[in-house]
Amino acid sequence: MKFALHPSPRVRSAVRAFFAHDGVPVGLIAIALMLGTYALLGLPPSVPLLIASGCGAVGVYQLDRGLGLSPEDRINQPARTRWMQAHRRYVVATIVGAGALGGLMLPLLRPETVIGGAALGAVGLLHVSPVVRGRRLKAWGTLKPIVVSGVWAAGAVLLPVLEAGYPVTAGVGALGGYRFALVLVNTLVADVGDRVGDAQAGLRTWATRWPVSMVLRGAYVVLGGILIGGVGAVGWGGAPPLLLVDLVGVLLLGGVVRRVQADRAWAHHMAVDAVIAWPLVPFLVMRVGEHL
Repeated sequence: MKFALHPSPRVRSAVRAFFAHDGVPVGLIAIALMLGTYALLGLPPSVPLLIASGCGAVGVYQLDRGLGLSPEDRINQPARTRWMQAHRRYVVATIVGAGALGGLMLPLLRPETVIGGAALGAVGLLHVSPVVRGRRLKAWGTLKPIVVSGVWAAGAVLLPVLEAGYPVTAGVGALGGYRFALVLVNTLVADVGDRVGDAQAGLRTWATRWPVSMVLRGAYVVLGGILIGGVGAVGWGGAPPLLLVDLVGVLLLGGVVRRVQADRAWAHHMAVDAVIAWPLVPFLVMRVGEHL
């Protein structure tokens, strides 16, 4: 007799909504990016920093999505907007819980790490909240993709380095640039799907100013440059071979760009941000290698 576990439609719907609409998975992505940094730099992971950073990402994204700070979401992500409104108590609970748990971690971190994290969190809040002359930071020129990519790259690379007391070397800078470029491509892909609502909300993203084909070609160019630079860094620059495992994520992101090029609405039906969590894989490969 065969036994199979078949989740009910209600369970499947809840799982899809969690990954498509909820801000909690964003915190998991932040943790995955940091684990990739620890793996590539050979640093011991800081559990308090991982928890604090994950909670910070959850808090910012739940505030943005749950409190309606981004009016363009009503056009770009109507299903997510309805889900957030229907689960408002849960959203508030996750914001409070993330703030409390993250706050408990702060005394366990180095002062410079706390200052750096607070600065990045402030930029994240300014990005989504209309507190700069009544406008959000993302509405100032074409800052949106640059700010998003910069905050994520700095959080993923700089904070673990500060917490470990590791020097900010050229290698650390190169890793930060690598992460920045990957998140930038991810942001461009998301902006292609969000261009209608962004334009109506007055956001001047690259996807609203340039033809979609040009934006996606630019994404291909960035990904190609990352691959060439990454392989060169391993072959001639002294980068760890583990970087080759990390570069598989670049190929996966290229597949996402290709899919969006074929179906521009696809970004709304797939959690494309999950590709950015690929650095978790090199970390797991490293851990398996340590035990062999």
